[in-house]
Amino acid sequence: MTDQSLGPAITEAVKWLHQIHRDCAALLSALDLQFAERGWEPLKKSYVGTVMATMNQADHWLLDAAYRGYIPAGTGDQIGSFIAVTIDFEPAETWNEPVCLVTAARFIAPKTRHQRRIQWSKEDAHQVAKSAGAANITPVRISDLKDTFLEDARACAAGAIPLCELRSVESLAERVVTPVLTSLPS
Repeated sequence: MTDQSLGPAITEAVKWLHQIHRDCAALLSALDLQFAERGWEPLKKSYVGTVMATMNQADHWLLDAAYRGYIPAGTGDQIGSFIAVTIDFEPAETWNEPVCLVTAARFIAPKTRHQRRIQWSKEDAHQVAKSAGAANITPVRISDLKDTFLEDARACAAGAIPLCELRSVESLAERVVTPVLTSLPS
């Protein structure tokens, strides 16, 4: 790249990144609506992830994952069931493209909203999705949940869906919402 072409290329790259983030916001809004229609609500509606930025870690300026937790509507402070959706733009070696990591669990004993939210980590979501071993949402062995935010689950289902396969409201329902709610153990 020459010095003359670098400026416009940077501008186009930033515009492209903004479009990816707008698309992600639209996907999360569509998920919120679909889960709401089925009796689930976001654990914290405005929360999509955290960006911790310092001048010393410029790679932290970019959103590498967006997250949304869902709980049964009307749940008080004690949460016994939980669905976590993680849109991972920079996944581990297991996947070579952005993925939507989906995890659903029913717990042995309820914990507060705050406890459930702060226990989640992207790394745990990857471990649980790898345990499911599928691009579809399938049951996960409880023994595979040790040392994750789901270690106190009595039942769990998870999967990793390539983000490029979630292009419409219909595909969200077909690949994420319906399968996760169907596979969520009683």
